[in-house]
Amino acid sequence: MKATLSPKVIFFSSVVLYALVVLLSIKVSISTPWLGIEFQVEPVSGKIHVAAVDVDSPAYNIVPVGEQLVALHDATNVVRLSKELIRGMPYSFNTYKEVNYFFNIQSQAGAILKADKVFLENDANVLFEVIPKKTRSVGSLPLMFWLQLLVGGGIFFVSMGVLAFGSRRLDAVNICFSLAGLSFLILSGVVAAYSNREIALDGHIFYLLSIIQYYALLSFVLFFVAIFCFYPMKINQSRILMLGLFSLSLFSLLHLFQVFESLVFSVHLLFYIIGAVGIFFIVMQYKYTRGFIVERASLRWLVYSLITGDILFFIISIIPVITSFELIHKQFFYWVALLCVYIGVALGIRKYKLFKLELWALYSWVWMFGGLVVLGLAVLLMTVFNVNSIVALLFAILAVGWLYFPLRHWLWEHYAFGFNRAHYQERLPELLEIILSPKAVRGTKEQWEFLLRQVFEPVLVMHDTDDADEILIKESGAVLHVPEFAGIPALGLAGVEHGSRLFNANDVSFLNSMMTLFKNAQIFKSEYERGVHEERMRIARDLHDDVAARLLTLIHKSEGTPQEPLAREALVTLRESINSLGGQKDQSLDELLRELQVDIKFRLAAADIKLYWEQDRRLYKRTLSSRQATNFKRVGQELISNILKHANASSVRVETGFVADMFSLSICDDGNSKLMKDWVNGRGINNIRTRIKESGGTVRWNQRIVDKQLAGTCVDIAIPI
Repeated sequence: MKATLSPKVIFFSSVVLYALVVLLSIKVSISTPWLGIEFQVEPVSGKIHVAAVDVDSPAYNIVPVGEQLVALHDATNVVRLSKELIRGMPYSFNTYKEVNYFFNIQSQAGAILKADKVFLENDANVLFEVIPKKTRSVGSLPLMFWLQLLVGGGIFFVSMGVLAFGSRRLDAVNICFSLAGLSFLILSGVVAAYSNREIALDGHIFYLLSIIQYYALLSFVLFFVAIFCFYPMKINQSRILMLGLFSLSLFSLLHLFQVFESLVFSVHLLFYIIGAVGIFFIVMQYKYTRGFIVERASLRWLVYSLITGDILFFIISIIPVITSFELIHKQFFYWVALLCVYIGVALGIRKYKLFKLELWALYSWVWMFGGLVVLGLAVLLMTVFNVNSIVALLFAILAVGWLYFPLRHWLWEHYAFGFNRAHYQERLPELLEIILSPKAVRGTKEQWEFLLRQVFEPVLVMHDTDDADEILIKESGAVLHVPEFAGIPALGLAGVEHGSRLFNANDVSFLNSMMTLFKNAQIFKSEYERGVHEERMRIARDLHDDVAARLLTLIHKSEGTPQEPLAREALVTLRESINSLGGQKDQSLDELLRELQVDIKFRLAAADIKLYWEQDRRLYKRTLSSRQATNFKRVGQELISNILKHANASSVRVETGFVADMFSLSICDDGNSKLMKDWVNGRGINNIRTRIKESGGTVRWNQRIVDKQLAGTCVDIAIPI
C-alpha cells in the first residue's frame, strides 16, 4: 500500500518552507550596505542615471536625480559603473572568463560599499560623498522583489495543492510535480535576492547564489520533464528512463569545475538535451494513450499548456521590438507566463473539468493567435516598409479587426473540433422522424437508447446507478449521466463519437433539448393513440350495432338455405374485426395457429393439395395483440387463396418459428405459376404488405427455379412479439 500524507501536514509544511525561503531572501537582500539610489540603465548606450533617491536614504539631497554616474570610489579604490555591474546576471555571459570577471567586479564594488564613506562620480568628474547605511531596510526593497517571491510562491503552492488534494497517495507524478514547484521556489528566492540589488553583492555570496540558482533550475527542469514519464500513463521501463534522465545531471559538474571555456556546453546544451528528452516522453505518451479517452485528453491539455507558454514567451520578447518599450523586468513577465503554464499543467494532472479544458484552450489560442497576427503584421510593416512603430501597430490592429476576426468566426463555426453543433443540427430531422413516428415498434426504453446511440455514437451504453436527477458529465468527461425520466431508468454513455473526444457542455445542452423533445413526443403519441383508440371504439360500436344486427337478421331469414353458412362466416369475420378495433385482450399465438391450421387444411383438402405443417414449440406461451392476430389471420387466408387461384400446386409447406423476439411464418408451394417479374400487384398483395407493415413486421417473396422452370414460391413473414 502506498504511503499517504495528510493535506494539513502538506499545507503546514508548505507555509513553513515558503516563509523560510522568503526570510532567507530578505536576509541576503538587506545584508548589503545601502545608498538609497534607484538607478536607470539605458538599454542601448548602457549609461547609468539616477532615477530616484529615497527620502530616508543617506544620498538624499546629496545626489541629484537625473545625474549620470560613471564610477564608485572609496579612499583608495575605484570601480567603473556599468550596465553589467548593476543589472548583469551570471548566466547572461558567454564564457567563464567573463563570469569570473563579473564576480570579481562585484566583490570590488561590494568592498567599496562597506567603507565608511563612498564617492559617486558623475560624467563631469564631480564626486558626491555619501555615508552608506550598513544594512538595507526591508521597506526599501523594490516591488519587483516581492512580485518575484509571489510568483515563485504561486508556483510552489500550486504544486503542493496537487500533492495535497490531487491524490492521497504519493504517486510519482505528484512527487515530481511538487519537487519541481519546490525547486522553482528556491530559484525565485535566489533570483529575487540578487536581481534587486542596489549596485553590487559580495562576489563570493553572489557566486554561491548563482550555483544555487543553477541547481534549482536544473532540478526544476528535470522534475518537470519527469512528469511526462508517469503521466498521463506510466511508460514501460520508467525507472530506466528516469535513471537516464537524472544521469544528465552529472553534466552539471562540468559547470561546477568550469571544464570548458564556454557556458554553451555545460549550461545551455544540458538544458536543451533535457528539453529534447521531454519531447521524447511526450511522443511516447501519445503512443501509450491511444484508445484511452481521458488520458489522451489530459495529454492534449498538457501540450496545450506548454505551447501556450511558448507563445506567451514569444509575445513578451517581441513587445519591445514593436512598441520601442523596453520591459525592464522582462524576467518577471516570463515568470508570470510560466505560472500560467504551471496552473494549466496542474489542472491537467488533476483532470479538473477536463471536458472544459479543451474549449478553454481553444479560446485562449484563438485570442493569442489574434495578438500574434497583430504583432507579426506590425513587425513586417516596420522592417520591410520602414513604417513608424505606432502607425504600424494601429494599421495592424485595423487590418486584423477587418479581416482576421470575421475569418476566425467562420473557422470557429465550421471547424471547431467537438464544440460546434452542426453535427447535431444535421441529425435533427432524422431524430424528429424517429421520435414522432406513430408506427414505432420499439418500446419507450429501447427507442430512447436507440436515439442516444444515433446522436452521440457512444462506445458503450450502460445502466447507471447514480440517482442524480440532472445531466452530469462524469469521469472527467468520459461518461455522460442521463437521468431517469418518464419511467426510463438512468443510463450512462461512455466515449462520445466512438471515443474520439470527451463529452462537453454542448452535449449536455443538446441532451436537455432531446429529453424535452422526447417527453413531448411521448405525450403527443399517447394522445394520438388515445384518439385512434376512441375512433376505433366508435367504429366497432357502429359495426356491432348496425352491420352485425343486419347479419343476424339475414342469418335468421336464410336458415336452411345455401346462403346460411356464408352469412354465419361473414358474422364471425365481422366480430373478429370488431374485437381487433375494440382493443380486446391479446390472443394466444398457439390457439391462433391451431385455428389457422384447421382452416388451411380444410381449404387445401377441398382442392386435393397436401399440407405439411411444422410449428416451433417455443410459440406455446407467446401472444399477439388483437390487431396483430386479425392481420395475421387475414394474411394467412389471403396467401392460401392466392395459391388456390394461381399456383397450380400439389403441396404446401407451412413452417413457424421464433428468432430474436420475432415470430416467423414461411408458406411454400411447389406450383409453377407466373414468375414474380410478371406479377401484377393487385389488391391482395397490397393488403398483405399493408397488414404486415401495420403489425411492425416484414414480408418477402422468393421463387425456386429448376432447369429454368419455376418449381415453387415461398413467402417469408416476420412479426415482432
